[in-house]
This record gives sequence, structure tokens and C-alpha cells, in this order.
Amino acid sequence: MPGIYLTYQPSKSSVSAEQVQRLIKNASPAGLKAVEYTPAPWLHIQHLYRPITHAPGDATPSPGGRVEVLLHGEVYDSPGLARYLGWDHPETFSIEDGPRLIATGIERDGMDFVERINGSFLLVVWFPLDKKLFLVSDRCALRPHYYTWENGTFAMAPQVAALAQAQRKTPNPNPAAIVELLAFEHLVGDKTLCEGINVFPPASIMEPGKNTREYWDFCFNESSASVPRETLRAELR
Repeated sequence: MPGIYLTYQPSKSSVSAEQVQRLIKNASPAGLKAVEYTPAPWLHIQHLYRPITHAPGDATPSPGGRVEVLLHGEVYDSPGLARYLGWDHPETFSIEDGPRLIATGIERDGMDFVERINGSFLLVVWFPLDKKLFLVSDRCALRPHYYTWENGTFAMAPQVAALAQAQRKTPNPNPAAIVELLAFEHLVGDKTLCEGINVFPPASIMEPGKNTREYWDFCFNESSASVPRETLRAELR
């Protein structure tokens, strides 16, 4: 299945090859392009994607080399980002330019730059000098990914089954989630039907092992009738 398959050890002890192989064992790469990215012994990523519908799947460094990004999905408004960064001929930028626009923006503005990104994506951001990892979901989490912890190791995949396989055991059912599903016909928050496995929340920046923060939310503070159309258009970019 397309997505980011990731194992990470925040304590900076090496991730074993066995842990990685268990995570991607049945990823079914037929028809997909596979890219491996291992910037440190304690971080291993396998990116499976469809070249036709996704931006380039390799890790993209920023101009100064202080940031590397790996984008699963696409950015909707590359010209808008290019215009914000002050690049020439922003109208010529396309989906393929998304990763380098993001890398450049984060190098210049820090992680706050992701507030300007509108698209359908799961973004991996690595700071080589600081050895820091950040994961970012799009505003509506249109590319669902799931994560879990096992013996201090963080694992993420686009399928709950892949995480269960990596744990080498069948996850216990989550009683609270089951009750919630039966009562409301959907789950609220980041819980799943499997105990110990969570869904990556929308519009969020996660530094595994430290914190997760929301970077964007819908605003219902005022009636749209009183807001100029140009302002609404700018907010939705």
C-alpha cells in the first residue's frame, strides 16, 4: 500500500533490520516505486508511492542543507508557495516542485512554514545537524497513517495491519473505541479499534517522543457573508 513505512528510536539506539523488515514485509510494492531513506542508524524509512499521482518520492535537501524533506502526496498550490518565497516565475511551478519548495520554506521560516501548505500529504522533515525528526499531516489528514510504540521504538505505516505485523502479535481490541463506533458510527480523536495503535491526527506536527501540536484549524468566528471574497480565497489557499 502506498505510504510512509517508518521506524525511529528517539534514544538514538540503532533500529534493527528485523524491525524494519517486519514493518514492510507485506507492503505489496507491485506497481509502486520504492525509495529507502536512512539518514541515521536510528531512523529508517521506506516510501512506497505511485509516480503518476505523487510528487517525487526521494528525500529533498534544502538549498543550505539544513533540512531534508520526504513528501508522500502532493501540494495543491506550488505557484502560491513559490510566490511567497519570492521565486521568479511562480506560475511555472507544478506538483513536482512541492518538495523543494517545502524544504526551502522550512529552512527559512522553520516548522511554522507548514501552515502555508495546502495539499494531500504526509510529510517527513529531518534536520541533519540537530538530528531532529518531525512528521506533518495535511489539514484534513487525507493520507491516513497510523503509529504505535514498542519497546521505545516508534513505528508508522499507512495500514494498521503493518503495525500489528511488526509487533508480531494481534493487537487487543480497544473497548472505548468500539463503544464509540457503535454509538456514533465513527471514531473521535486519534484512537483506532486496536489498543496501542493511533491514527495520525489532521493538521498536526509531531516530534516523536516529545510532542504533537496542531498547526491549523477551521475558523467559525465570523459569518462568511461579512468577509470579502478575496479574503476567503486567500484563507483557503
